[in-house]
Amino acid sequence: MPSRRQFLQSLSLPFLSLLALSSSFTHSGIQQVNATPQKNKNNIRPELGVHLPLWHQGELDPDQFWKEVYSELNETGISQCLILNYYFVDPVSAKISKKSQFNSNHSPKIPFLEKAMQLAPAHNIKASLYPVLEIDNPHQIGAIWRGNLNFFGVTLKNFFNEYSRLIMELAQISVNNNAQYIYLGSELASLTHNIAARPFWEQLLYDLHSLNIKGTTKMTYAAHWEEYLTFPFWRQLDSIGIDAYFPLASAQQSAGINNPSLSQIAANLKPQMNELYNFARQHQRPLHLSEFGLTPFDQTTTTPWQQSPSYLKDESERLNSFKALLNCLENEVEDSNHLRIKNQPWLSSVNFWHWKLPGRNGSNYNIEPGSDVARLIKNYSEKK
Repeated sequence: MPSRRQFLQSLSLPFLSLLALSSSFTHSGIQQVNATPQKNKNNIRPELGVHLPLWHQGELDPDQFWKEVYSELNETGISQCLILNYYFVDPVSAKISKKSQFNSNHSPKIPFLEKAMQLAPAHNIKASLYPVLEIDNPHQIGAIWRGNLNFFGVTLKNFFNEYSRLIMELAQISVNNNAQYIYLGSELASLTHNIAARPFWEQLLYDLHSLNIKGTTKMTYAAHWEEYLTFPFWRQLDSIGIDAYFPLASAQQSAGINNPSLSQIAANLKPQMNELYNFARQHQRPLHLSEFGLTPFDQTTTTPWQQSPSYLKDESERLNSFKALLNCLENEVEDSNHLRIKNQPWLSSVNFWHWKLPGRNGSNYNIEPGSDVARLIKNYSEKK
C-alpha cells in the first residue's frame, strides 16, 4: 500500500502521459494482435447482468426474496447483478438519510443487503452493491437528476463526511463477501468535476485503497454517458463503468411504430461502441456498461433516459435495440482487432436496467421473467 503522498502523486500525473502510454500496442497490460484478423477462441463474451433496484423492501423475508430473485436470474442465464440501494440527500443541508422525508421510500437495511451478498455465490451470481444518491424531493425518485447535486464550503465538507462513511460501510460488506465491484458512486457529475471537492474524493479513494481487497473485486464508478470522458479519477480505479443511455437513433429515424429498424440501430450503435473501445484502450482499463436500458415506447431509442418518451407503445423498438446490442457483443468476440486489456475483454459486461423484482411494480424499464427481452438474454447466454 503506497503512502498517501505517493497515492496523491499518482492522482496528479498528467493526462497526456496516460495518452502516451495508451498509444503503444505492446504495453504490458495489453496483448498485441496479429495484422491479419482471425478468430480468437480464447475470447469470451461480455457477461450479462441486471439491476435489482431496492426502492422499498418493506418487511420481506430476505431468504425467500433473494432465493426467488436469484432463481429467476439463473433461469434467464444472467450471471451477475447490481443491487441498487438508494439514499436520500437534502440539497440544502447535504444531510444523507436512509428514508425520504416526503414519502415512504427508504434504503434497504444492512442485514437485507448482507443476505443478498451471502446467498449470491450459491446461485452462481456475481453480486455487487450499487449505491445511488437521490436528491430528496416530493415527487419521485429521480425526478431531479443526481448529477446536479453540488455543495461548497462547510456544506461540502459535511456532505463528504457522511458520504464517505456510507461508501466505506458498503465497501466493507463488499470486501467481506468478495463482491465483483466496489462502486465509488453513480452519476455524481457536478461533484466529480467540482475542484473544491477534489481533496475529499482523493481521501475517499485513499481510504478505499487501504481496505484489504482480495480476489477479483474491482473498484469502479458508474459515470453518466456524458460525464465519462472528463471523469478525473479513472486512473485510481480498476474498471470504467458507464451508464450507457446514449441515443441509438435520431428523432426522425425512430418516429412511428416499428421504427427504427434493427439494421438502423446496429449501424448507429457501431461507432458508439468503437468510441468506448478507444476510451478503454486509452485508459488501460477494461470497461463495462453499468447501465443500459430502454422502455417499450415509441422513440425510446432517441431518448433512452426517459421513462415515457411518447404515449405510443412500441415493443419492437425496444426489442430491436436489445437485439442490436447482443449481436454487437457477439461480434466483439470474433473481432481480433479489438484488444484485450489486462488479460480481459475490453468490454467485460453489460448490466440491464432493470429486472422486475417480486412484489414490486417497478417502472417502464422492467424486464420481466419470460418476456421477449428475457428470452433474448437467455439465448445469448446459452451460446457461451
